[in-house]
Amino acid sequence: MIDLKKTITHLKRYNRRYFRHKAYDLRARQRIASDIDRRRLEEKYPGLRERYRLSREDYRRRIEPFYREYVQTISSEIMASSPELSVFLLFLCDLLQPSKILDLGSGFSSFLFRFHARNAPEKPIVWSVDDSEEWLARTAAFLDSHNLPSGNLTTWEAFSKNRKERFDFIFYDLGPFPFRMACLRPMLETMTADHGVVVLDDMHAAEYGLFVRRALKGTRFRPYDAGCYTRDHFNRFSLLLTY
Repeated sequence: MIDLKKTITHLKRYNRRYFRHKAYDLRARQRIASDIDRRRLEEKYPGLRERYRLSREDYRRRIEPFYREYVQTISSEIMASSPELSVFLLFLCDLLQPSKILDLGSGFSSFLFRFHARNAPEKPIVWSVDDSEEWLARTAAFLDSHNLPSGNLTTWEAFSKNRKERFDFIFYDLGPFPFRMACLRPMLETMTADHGVVVLDDMHAAEYGLFVRRALKGTRFRPYDAGCYTRDHFNRFSLLLTY
């Protein structure tokens, strides 16, 4: 005998939101979008693909020992920035030579940006911000263990209240998704320089990815799906924002 109440409850999940998420999750759709935006990024930054191809393995070799140590002693592979994303972030920093870098979501990315700054021709200012003081402490310990500066680590609450400057490179991977969604517009509106570039991680998550796309409508930011450069074996990938 059919349980009508259970059947109705089950069918209610098949609403517009359900099908939007299913469409977003389609691997074929994601890869087509990534390929289209790879070509758009090539128009924005001529020669990007070839420069990345030639330098990718060198970046990977340079960071691999540190990445392995980080996921074995500090965090986990699913939580840390992927090797693919880490390589892309370093590549972008060397390509764009930002003077002010904002790392929203402390972790392996905090190491990467200070690793870049140590060898950059003009030393950029790097700030790392987190919603968790515990993670800030772990990040500081990892930086100290590799003789990298562990200053400029602070909480989102303190940073958003007390710091007013804008940054020309921002990596946005801040806290759990509800917190990240709530802080997205303030970050875009008050922390990004006029010529700034923003990398948003975890665009594989349908609810977050669709939220970001809606939030960007009507803004001056141009989004580029960077999946061709950042997609990992968990299917995580990033979005690149420029003006």
